[in-house]
Amino acid sequence: MSSIIETLVGSLENRRAKAQAAYAEFVRIIASDSKPPKTEDVEATLQASGRSIEDLQTDVATAKRRNDLRGQIKLAAELQAERPDIDAAIGKAAAKLQAAQDQFDQAVAPLRAKIDATNSAQHSASLAEGELHRTRPNDFDNRADELEKNVRAASDEKNRAEKHLAEMRSRAPLGHPSNDWSPLGEAKATPAEIAEFDAGVKRATGRLKIAQDAEDEAVKTQENLVAEMLAS
Repeated sequence: MSSIIETLVGSLENRRAKAQAAYAEFVRIIASDSKPPKTEDVEATLQASGRSIEDLQTDVATAKRRNDLRGQIKLAAELQAERPDIDAAIGKAAAKLQAAQDQFDQAVAPLRAKIDATNSAQHSASLAEGELHRTRPNDFDNRADELEKNVRAASDEKNRAEKHLAEMRSRAPLGHPSNDWSPLGEAKATPAEIAEFDAGVKRATGRLKIAQDAEDEAVKTQENLVAEMLAS
């Protein structure tokens, strides 16, 4: 009698163990999003293993989460395995950058030295001009004021001459090459009138040339005085 019971218990335990293994396999398959098992197979396995559909849902959710966690660990390991190569590539790039920086510094060092020398010379020149200005001859201010008046007067005359010439040209008579306007019913200027206009423009142009030359001469004289003061 006891041997029969033992055989039955062993058989039941074996069937339950197989049912538990089948249940665990169903959980694994469903959690991995593989092809789902047949509904009747799931129902039979749930009944044989003593599990409910709620148990299956909970265990599948847990298995999915564990799959995600293992995926995170695997990804971290894969990325960490690439780290030595990444660090080596960064080291090579840094070495190239440092070499380029060293080459740049070496190339521009003489140029920077020239810039420094130029700045120093400009500073010294500014101080020198200031001292020359303070120690200029006594009559320099009077001469400079007089020349400044001459420059302003020459500039004013040039402006007047430019305005006069512009006004002359704006009054070109009808029939003149510079006036292509042809209003109906208005007679063109006679050759004598056109000749008189051209003569006036010529005089105005000559006046402007004289004024420009006078201004240039006044400015040149002023610059010569400054150069004389700096040289004396």
